[in-house]
Amino acid sequence: MNAYNPKRLNEDKAALYRNDRFYCVEDEWYFAIRRGPDQGPYPSKEAAHAALKKFIAEELALERRLQVERQLKGALLKPYYRP
Repeated sequence: MNAYNPKRLNEDKAALYRNDRFYCVEDEWYFAIRRGPDQGPYPSKEAAHAALKKFIAEELALERRLQVERQLKGALLKPYYRP
């Protein structure tokens, strides 16, 4: 999105504000995520940015943990083969 094309495909009108993941409402900062509600409020954009970095790190750690659990579950459920 840019200033020359303020609408996204299939939108009737332009959003009031949308320039990146971070936005400010009445001196409180938030960041948007795809899965779930927007996160905030934070006292500054810097604080919101730090919270986003922490959020991403936690999501990546969770995904790694789930991947290991799936691999272990798959290994444990394989039928035992003895030649």
